[in-house]
Amino acid sequence: MQLEGGCLCGDIRYKVSGELAKEEKPAFCHCRICQRAAGALVVGWATFKEKDIIVTRGDCRIYHSSETGLRKFCGRCGTQVFFQNRGSPNLEITIASLDSPDAIQPEVHGWTDSQLKCLKLKDDLPKFREEQAPQS
Repeated sequence: MQLEGGCLCGDIRYKVSGELAKEEKPAFCHCRICQRAAGALVVGWATFKEKDIIVTRGDCRIYHSSETGLRKFCGRCGTQVFFQNRGSPNLEITIASLDSPDAIQPEVHGWTDSQLKCLKLKDDLPKFREEQAPQS
């Protein structure tokens, strides 16, 4: 899989050369931290091996949003581009930051216990009250 993306202002650009990580399906996250970090009802994430992602322009700022979570974003426009759990070999990309966001379709909803009441889910995707179950 070959993908490219970046932030709103163009200061951050990245390339992906690799397949989705098998441990996690692309997901819609409804957790309160993602909602606040993105200023959105829900955030779509796709997980890749960190070694398969190259930042080709700019330097991301880092915010420690939890004890283990690192959010990487553009210091100029504020676009959240990546998320990583400390010590993980994986890096998550915000699907909306891709140049072709329709290239990856979320397959699950996670953290639906935090889903905002104004958002009505009418799709048939699996829903997890917290994070998605590990893939086998």
